[in-house]
Amino acid sequence: MQVMRGQAKQPAIAPVEKRAVTQLYDLYLGDLRGLLKAMEDGVTPNIGLPPLSAKSKRATLLPSIRSLSFEDLRPTLQQRYADDLVSLLKESRVRRLVVWGKRDTAAQLTQESLAKLWGVSQPAVSGALTFLMRNRYVTQLPRKGTESRGYLLTDASRLNFG
Repeated sequence: MQVMRGQAKQPAIAPVEKRAVTQLYDLYLGDLRGLLKAMEDGVTPNIGLPPLSAKSKRATLLPSIRSLSFEDLRPTLQQRYADDLVSLLKESRVRRLVVWGKRDTAAQLTQESLAKLWGVSQPAVSGALTFLMRNRYVTQLPRKGTESRGYLLTDASRLNFG
């Protein structure tokens, strides 16, 4: 692991501002795994390193070392999630996600409201939700009493559309 330092005798610099970590944690609804993955995906290219999946050798750190803000991380994460989404757009279930995301990223919807929004049958909604939850674009909320179960866009979806 590389330590961010301007020079060897200087103290280590936090790679990300505390406020940025808090904002990501809130965006990821307290999902620690999602937060840590976002940190890796957002920080790596922003400090001059290629993505871990890249075949090239690690680059050296950028000369102007500072803690990254949420504003530094957001465009990198949005681009990553947008690229993932584009690769799946041939899938009709992902096109439905785009309709939802363009409508309201904070909306908590039920299967019934999604059927109306998407203009599809209940089985099609169920299949789409299963696919979208497996790919971490949608999360299922706990049921409250006898109310219909709610669904919410996840961190990656909100970053893409928000």
